[in-house]
Amino acid sequence: MLHPLLYDNDVLAITDFFILQVPFAHVVEATLPIPASVTFATFQNNEQLPCIKDVLSLTSMQIEELQDVTVPTRMHDVLVVPLTLGVTEKLCVVIRDADPALLAKMSGRWLSELQVLLLQQLKTVRKIYIDPETGMYNKRALWLLKDLHHDAVSSFLFIHTGMSSRAASINMIRYQQVTDLLQAVVPGYLFSCGLQAFGVLFFNTAADKAGLACRLLQKHLKRDGVRKVQVGIASGCLQEDIVETAWNGLLVAEKRGPFGVCDARSLVDHPFSLPSELLLKKIQRRWRGCLRFAVAVIAWDGPASDTIMEQESMKILQGKGECIGSEQGRTYVFLPYNNSFSLVATIEHLDNNRDTVYALPVRGIGTAEWPTLGYSKTQTLVNCSKALMHCSFLESGSAVDFDHLTLNISGDYYFDDGDYQAAGKEYRDGLQLLPGDINLLNSLGVTMVEFNQYSRAADCFKAVLQEHEDNHMALVNLGLAQQAVGAEKDAMVTLEKARQVIPVGEAVGGELFLPLGRLYTAFGFTQQAIDVLLQWSSRPGSEKEFLLYRLLGKNYFTKGDYTKAIAACQRALQIYPQDSVSLSLLGALYVIEKQGDEIGLRLCKQAVDLDPANPDNLYRLAFVYLQTARWGDAREAANLCLRRLHNHVDCGLLVAGLDLKQGRSIQAERRLKRLQKKGSITARQEVRIARHLKKITACTMSGDDQ
Repeated sequence: MLHPLLYDNDVLAITDFFILQVPFAHVVEATLPIPASVTFATFQNNEQLPCIKDVLSLTSMQIEELQDVTVPTRMHDVLVVPLTLGVTEKLCVVIRDADPALLAKMSGRWLSELQVLLLQQLKTVRKIYIDPETGMYNKRALWLLKDLHHDAVSSFLFIHTGMSSRAASINMIRYQQVTDLLQAVVPGYLFSCGLQAFGVLFFNTAADKAGLACRLLQKHLKRDGVRKVQVGIASGCLQEDIVETAWNGLLVAEKRGPFGVCDARSLVDHPFSLPSELLLKKIQRRWRGCLRFAVAVIAWDGPASDTIMEQESMKILQGKGECIGSEQGRTYVFLPYNNSFSLVATIEHLDNNRDTVYALPVRGIGTAEWPTLGYSKTQTLVNCSKALMHCSFLESGSAVDFDHLTLNISGDYYFDDGDYQAAGKEYRDGLQLLPGDINLLNSLGVTMVEFNQYSRAADCFKAVLQEHEDNHMALVNLGLAQQAVGAEKDAMVTLEKARQVIPVGEAVGGELFLPLGRLYTAFGFTQQAIDVLLQWSSRPGSEKEFLLYRLLGKNYFTKGDYTKAIAACQRALQIYPQDSVSLSLLGALYVIEKQGDEIGLRLCKQAVDLDPANPDNLYRLAFVYLQTARWGDAREAANLCLRRLHNHVDCGLLVAGLDLKQGRSIQAERRLKRLQKKGSITARQEVRIARHLKKITACTMSGDDQ
């Protein structure tokens, strides 16, 4: 069977009448026997579509009466055709500008037939714009956005994901899981663009808010095992072709690393951009041939002429420099080095006299000297802009010389902007200016994680912990890096230490509790896992984490607390209905608790259909077959599980149990002894193996006695 299955759902939704309103209106107009204009309206207020009360100027009582009408109705020379879209959603087609005399001649029977015909034709048209593999809108629907006339500022995201497996079947399954997760966590209109690329429209949403949604999306996909999630973001009115702008942003994001992000706004209005070409050439002519110099950039906080700004600049700097020019509220001053000039003394004087020497309001003064590290002379101007960003964290009017702290701040800006390549360079340069700085080391390590360079990241975090062994963030980050390179026992110890030193008031969530809970679960430390997960459940925002409740269900299942396990799995499925692991667990629990063998078996089969590559789902299917005495089916499912993961201990125990039931004691004993030699078995599994072996020994001795 191929996965993913083809999507086959022709139920209309109100969202379809927003995205597809242009082709929908065309098909309605073509179906009508007379010329008319078509509008789609809702009964409740809706951002995307007009409300019927505004379209027809109706009173509240008239709207209530119209809501109960199920057949086409004429009102004020307007034909209203109600459409029931699903169980609860209802919408109406408003047909105006038609000949009133012709409208009056339309019989009730003909109008009812028209109503049915419209619904059928709209469903047919919708299929043209739906991707058959995902149920999302396709690229054909994507290009309809520019025809939607709305003044609201919206945002669009282009997302490119990457699959890690070389096997086509596994990649297809992973692709389906990514699409399911997108539909579960993204509160926008989703588009499938092929080649593992997706689009998301956030209607009436500014870029900043869309950026937060992007971070949340990346977090969910990263911890679900997706090794590449690159995003381009654009904002503006739908008519401004934000789709193409977002695509250009994605092309830049792909160069920034596997989790690169690019907000297209930053490409046009970057805080570290150079001055105009004319002013830049004037500055370059001045420093030509200089072996050492500095540049000061003064950012003004109010409107003033260039002449006044330049006069005030020379007063502020006590005539120690040469004013080159001003533009866009900034004045550029060249500071040549000589025997009487000291940049350190100048900065100290400016900061000490901040309140007295400024006649005009100054936002900040950023300075940088050349040579510094390996920067070019032109880069010195960029360094001044970075120093100005550093000023924004201090009192208004502060003067800052470009240093390691400036590079930490500019690195954080690049990191937040999704440019991890540039962020890593800033942090490395900062460490050249101040080797061993803890903040820079931590930041560089986190950046290495974004490139999946976990060994290098671990080296950074270890360097931090050599100086501060209880640094919470370094412990968390080191634990995650250790887990990524397979050092799971070390990761468990490191993350537990991080849990013990959580700073008071620190907003710690899934970045610590999820990996630690997973590790405790994998190593069979059930109660410790439950304790960690319950601590996570007390934190704000945890109510939206389906992985929290999945792991709780798994550990309660192992512990034998089946009532709590059922409740946890049901909660996980409320948050994310496509969670195959929770479905599989719930199916096994229903069988154990005698709440319906057929329901339990159906849930386990559904879980395998959703993710047949997951050996745990196959194991639980075999477990349910075993519980319901379907031994042949149990062995078949178990064999499939062991093909996926040949050293699956629980499944090996299950097969050994089957062998015992079917009188194959020798085969069971061999399998159990092989399992016993594995170093990865948990204490609970070891007890079960010993119990089976003891049973085999007792049976053998009993047979010898006879």
